[in-house]
Amino acid sequence: MLTITTYGTWLRGDARGWVDDGVVKPPCPPLEASDRKKLKHHPFFFSEQKLLNVGRFIGESLTSRLNQHILGLTVQTWHVHLIVGTTQEPLPNIVKCTKDSV
Repeated sequence: MLTITTYGTWLRGDARGWVDDGVVKPPCPPLEASDRKKLKHHPFFFSEQKLLNVGRFIGESLTSRLNQHILGLTVQTWHVHLIVGTTQEPLPNIVKCTKDSV
């Protein structure tokens, strides 16, 4: 399962916790504030009217470009959860394909 967040919506130090090198870290407000100041753009959210299209783009891209079998997909305004079947495709390639599709 992959969780992919949109730009600027889950920064290091976030109150929900955050992950660094596979380790869940506790909230750190000063770190989050520092990262927020470094953003080059405002945080990005998908509009609710476009969520179905975003999911369609992701699904079509993963199946046609990487031949992935999608077991689950949900698109929310600030993140995507994706479950693919067993694959030899490296996860970074799946993430890149997902992001490139939208």
